[in-house]
Amino acid sequence: PPRMDLSALIPFRDFAALSRWGGLVWAQALPVLLMALLAGLIVVIGWFMRAPVLDVIIAIAYGLILILGFLIAFLLLGYAVGFPMLAPAVACENCDGADAMQRTYAYVVNRPLHILWYWAVALFGLALGFLLVSLIAVITLNASAELLGQWAAHPALESAGGYRIDGMDQGVTTRPVAGNWHERWAGNILAFWETVVVCLVVAYVFSYHFSAATIVYLLMRKASDGQEMDEVWRAGLIPG
Repeated sequence: PPRMDLSALIPFRDFAALSRWGGLVWAQALPVLLMALLAGLIVVIGWFMRAPVLDVIIAIAYGLILILGFLIAFLLLGYAVGFPMLAPAVACENCDGADAMQRTYAYVVNRPLHILWYWAVALFGLALGFLLVSLIAVITLNASAELLGQWAAHPALESAGGYRIDGMDQGVTTRPVAGNWHERWAGNILAFWETVVVCLVVAYVFSYHFSAATIVYLLMRKASDGQEMDEVWRAGLIPG
């Protein structure tokens, strides 16, 4: 039989995350590795201070060690503020991890107030969105359980509903269902479907994080480089 091109089965394969997994992972790991290397270098230098004469030499060169400490602090603070933009940089520019790190740190240094404001707005939007999604999920779970149990005094329904916005993971679904095997099965199946709804709320948080991080990256790029937000890499363009 003729060979099948499996890549044709993947829609938009030129934009698939699997095709850029190296850059996505390297962009996240490179700042951490650099901090670890600098920290390890300082530790090794400190070990040599055990020698009688080398301790004086190292003390004289302590200013250089402070520079290494400054680099660690710079990498740490830049990573804490800009790490959500590393993955969007790879996705929007089709660049490698080093270029994504360079872009992210440059935007943080060039427009620090911009990114702090953008993150503040993003967190506010996350709080409002999470509250709304949680409210819809709680009403869905509790109303469905209450209405289903109006005319059905089934033991399995004792494990359904009972959710609150401030504790969706602490619903009454953890209570075991007592009764026959089919009643226990029914209770477990009901708990499974309610868990799906709770997981959708969690999925919203992850979806919001990556969507907001991408928007923040495009806004920071526009503020720093003057590029429009719709100018992203497409197939046929030069990567980066």
